[in-house]
Amino acid sequence: MNNDIKKAIDFHKIGELDKAEELYLSLIDKKNDSALLNLLGTLYLQKEKYEFNKGILDKINKKKFNQASFDELGKNNIEKIKFNSIKDNKKFEDSSIQILYSLPINSFTLIADKQNNVFIAKTVSYEEE
Repeated sequence: MNNDIKKAIDFHKIGELDKAEELYLSLIDKKNDSALLNLLGTLYLQKEKYEFNKGILDKINKKKFNQASFDELGKNNIEKIKFNSIKDNKKFEDSSIQILYSLPINSFTLIADKQNNVFIAKTVSYEEE
């Protein structure tokens, strides 16, 4: 059974959430363990976040996400961040910064920080130096 737990955790770590869920559930059926229940709960939260973010990205791609959507989602918690260059990766992943710099002004996208937290971002302006 320990091998199955390791396999489930490995699936979980690499983002194979459906496979991890299936194994967690089968293990819980055999042994109702609080650690397994905790792992399953964490997995469900991750799946919920994934679906939420996927929904936002779908709206962005279909041009159904606008400034009003951005403001509603931000609810007075919108932070303006200025990047010094495309290599300014102090807060966000390199690939996220590259995506931002590739977008036209007033575009929306999802970006990630170094802890894999996901944020909705809008390009406001570019300054030439």
